[in-house]
Amino acid sequence: MKDEPSAQPWSRHLEDSALYQLVKLKLGRMLYGANADSEEVDSGIGVALSMLALPGAFLSLLLFNKYGSLLRFLRGQVKFDPYAASLPDEYLFIVLAMLVSGGIALWKWDTLFLDRRDTVNIVPLPVPTRRILAANLLAILLFAAIFSLDVNAASAVLFPLVVSASQESFLFFGKIALGHLLAIVAASVFSFAVVFAVASIFMAILSARAFHASSLFIRGCIAFAFLLLFSSAFSVSREVELETTGQYAWLRYLPSMWFLGICQWARGAADAISRHFAFVGLLAMLLMIAVCALAFCLAYSRHFSRMAEMTAGRTLARSVVFSSTLGRILDRIVLRTSFEQAAFRFVVRTLLRSDRHRVTVAVFGAIGLVAANQPLAWSAGSVAGPTRGQFAAPLIVLYCCILGLRYAFDMPLELNANWIFRFLIAPALDECAVLAGKTILLLVLPIIFVISAIFAFHWGVISGFLELLALIALSATLIAGLVLNFRKLPFTCARAGFQHNSLVKILLCVLGILPFAIVPAAIQHWAVSTPLALVTLVPLLALVWWGIYEARLGQLDIDRQIVFHDSLQNEIELLNLNA
Repeated sequence: MKDEPSAQPWSRHLEDSALYQLVKLKLGRMLYGANADSEEVDSGIGVALSMLALPGAFLSLLLFNKYGSLLRFLRGQVKFDPYAASLPDEYLFIVLAMLVSGGIALWKWDTLFLDRRDTVNIVPLPVPTRRILAANLLAILLFAAIFSLDVNAASAVLFPLVVSASQESFLFFGKIALGHLLAIVAASVFSFAVVFAVASIFMAILSARAFHASSLFIRGCIAFAFLLLFSSAFSVSREVELETTGQYAWLRYLPSMWFLGICQWARGAADAISRHFAFVGLLAMLLMIAVCALAFCLAYSRHFSRMAEMTAGRTLARSVVFSSTLGRILDRIVLRTSFEQAAFRFVVRTLLRSDRHRVTVAVFGAIGLVAANQPLAWSAGSVAGPTRGQFAAPLIVLYCCILGLRYAFDMPLELNANWIFRFLIAPALDECAVLAGKTILLLVLPIIFVISAIFAFHWGVISGFLELLALIALSATLIAGLVLNFRKLPFTCARAGFQHNSLVKILLCVLGILPFAIVPAAIQHWAVSTPLALVTLVPLLALVWWGIYEARLGQLDIDRQIVFHDSLQNEIELLNLNA
């Protein structure tokens, strides 16, 4: 017993600590996805950690062309101030840190507070309430720290190295690294605290039912604000590079400018404006942390005792059923089989009840709205008729909404309950792709009708009708391609782990805006004076549909059957070589 390492009693004491076990339980629920018994981290989090680490590293390496002494000599750039030159790049890293930290808080909004499962399983334990709340808060902070460290770790090392590559002084590297580290840490803390404070404030002042009813709208507004800040980062960074930020009074209200001032102050190269921004940034961060802590305590003191009935009431309030008239119309015209009729209602009700899936779709929609602002800004001064940007903007929104719904269908709701579907649904069922396509199209039809009504109001009924036809045709084509290999009931299938082609899929989704939005918008703009010119879209869409049809015919029967675990097929089994 005397030879036992001194660290072992400490580890045993930690294992016996109620706080440690509660933090471990809460953090495990956030990391292990829908299946709490899984030994692998949720694939969505695995993909996110892998993807979020790349932008900082790639951006830092790409900047070597800007700071390398040899390359600057070859360009004939004699006078070069690395302090001033690094400021616009520093601003981009600050905005990226804010976006990631705020996005994490929005992503796990529903885990910020205890839910009904926590109330049933944890509250009856002989553990003080304060310890439960402290464990919940600590787990959330650890989760945020994991992502913030992941997205900023590469740039925290590589960016100072790249900036100081042509400098011989280690002190210069230390100043750049210190300023960069303080700026991104302060930006991350502030961004996370803002979302946490907003959630706590609304939970403290609203009733339980009102809070959950408005939760999605609040999160959508915050996500839109973060994405709008990110979309304007490059234009603001250009003003920072030109040193013209003093000409725009509205820039002083951007939190990202405050943390850029902190960076300059830490480097010891701050002027009067930068010192003012640094003071405002530090004060805002501390004030937001205080507001966040106070609102958090008030929210829990008001809602903790009613947590169980709050969740139950929310479930009953969202038990939305279709009217008999609308249901009969859909069943007669669109949903022709009993499987489609039952599964469509299951999908819609799941989207209405599950915060996680609704937030996913809302985030994709917010990305679409922010991305659509760019082409609309290009055509802001035109009043004669629909411009190319005004045609492209609704297509971009639709594209992101369709991708969001398709991605949400792959997110399992509760795998422990999918046994009922395994028991009731025949394994040879091959209607999943058709179901997913019809469901996505029906869910985006209201958006299409609203856009068409706006076109009809501004530019006439004919313009609105043609826009309606174009949007439906393009959306149906995109949906058919996205659900070509879909072979599962939405929300009931366990996703596979991280796949090597995840980055390729993301790049294809980004590049997909070109054929879906940019090219058709150019054709629509060209056909403004001659509406019959829209017929040129017909052969293009027909060619895509022919390709989808041929790909569908080339699928094996086993590739169409329903599955409840999304894993890669073994090629040897497909060739039947092991028979």
